[in-house]
Amino acid sequence: MKRNKIELLVFIAVLSIAIVKWYYDYKGDKEIELNGGTTTATIVDYYLVGEASFYVKYQYSVEGVVYENHETPSLYFIDCDNDKKCIGRKFELRYSKANPKISKIVLEHEIATEKQ
Repeated sequence: MKRNKIELLVFIAVLSIAIVKWYYDYKGDKEIELNGGTTTATIVDYYLVGEASFYVKYQYSVEGVVYENHETPSLYFIDCDNDKKCIGRKFELRYSKANPKISKIVLEHEIATEKQ
C-alpha cells in the first residue's frame, strides 16, 4: 500500500512538472507571436544533461544587449558533444520585443556564413 502511494506521488510530481513546463513554453511562444522580432543566434555550447538530454546554449544581441538562453534541440547535431563543430554556427532566432529574454532558436533555419 505504501509503495502505491509513493508511486502515485512520483507520478503526480512528474505530471505537475510537465504541465508547468508546457505552460511556460506556451506562454513564451504566445509572447513571441504577439511581440515578435528576429535576429541571429550563435551556438556557444552543446552539452548533455543526464544520460540522454542534449541542450544547445546560444547567444544573441538585441539593441546592443547580449542575451543567452538554452533549449533542447529538435535537431541532433551529430557528434557535437564530442567534436564541438556546432559551436559558432548561426541560426535564426525569434524573440519578444517586449521582453527580449524570451526567445526561441529556429534550428531549421541556419544562416550561412562565409568560409575563410
